[in-house]
Amino acid sequence: MYRESVVYNENRENRIISDGYKELFQYRVNGKISFEKKDKIKFFQIESRKIKINKENGETEIFYGSIEKLAKELEGEGFVRIHKSYLVNYIYVKQFSHNKLILDDGQELSVSRKYSKEARKFFTGKFRTLNA
Repeated sequence: MYRESVVYNENRENRIISDGYKELFQYRVNGKISFEKKDKIKFFQIESRKIKINKENGETEIFYGSIEKLAKELEGEGFVRIHKSYLVNYIYVKQFSHNKLILDDGQELSVSRKYSKEARKFFTGKFRTLNA
């Protein structure tokens, strides 16, 4: 049986759930609840109100929502906001600079000035912890 890994508001559409072995991202598509393993999501990209889940295997899934709300809901779950359009899973990041991020497959994503400082702080803290 799955338990919630984070405290959440009952009105939230998306959340991470965990059974102690794997963590799943829960979201709604066409009125149905769908799940994706958190560690299989490379990044989220928003276009208008459509949020695209870009998966490790190259597949995508689209659901409606707000990337601001999604960023808050995934705070502390290993995702970092790098641009008004991108929320990235740090485990797929190969290289980070002040204006771009390179994923492990070579794909480049823009890092905006607005999010650069916070993203740098996130990556510095995350990798310092991993190397400790």
